[in-house]
Amino acid sequence: MIMYFNLIAGCINVILNYFLIPLFGINGAALSTMISLSIINSLFAVYLFKISKIHPLRKNFILPVMISVVIIVLFYSLIVFFNLEKINLLFKIISCSIVIISYFVIIIISKSYDKEDLQLFLMIEKKIGIRFNILRKIIKRLM
Repeated sequence: MIMYFNLIAGCINVILNYFLIPLFGINGAALSTMISLSIINSLFAVYLFKISKIHPLRKNFILPVMISVVIIVLFYSLIVFFNLEKINLLFKIISCSIVIISYFVIIIISKSYDKEDLQLFLMIEKKIGIRFNILRKIIKRLM
């Protein structure tokens, strides 16, 4: 099955490259690769569910992804609407920071985390050697 799925994704990638590269250049190649990788991963997920009734999609995963897509689309729309593509690096760093912080706030508000996620955060904190006291208080309340 792995061979067949890879063959399908490879053929789709070649066909999409044929049509998208002349239109969009390197972005077309990236888009066709993204589509073919999405297809192969979807095929694997469906096959896995078919043989073992295991699926990777849970509420804790889907909700933050959907909300994150909305946030990114909103930020991108603002950038395009106000013609901010050529803005300085500081604005881009601030924008990315806002998106990342809002993502984590959404995860906390929607309670889309597991006990393992909180333990992973504490392990990262320990490995870095920096104590995030505010986050630590929030985590203690959540556990």
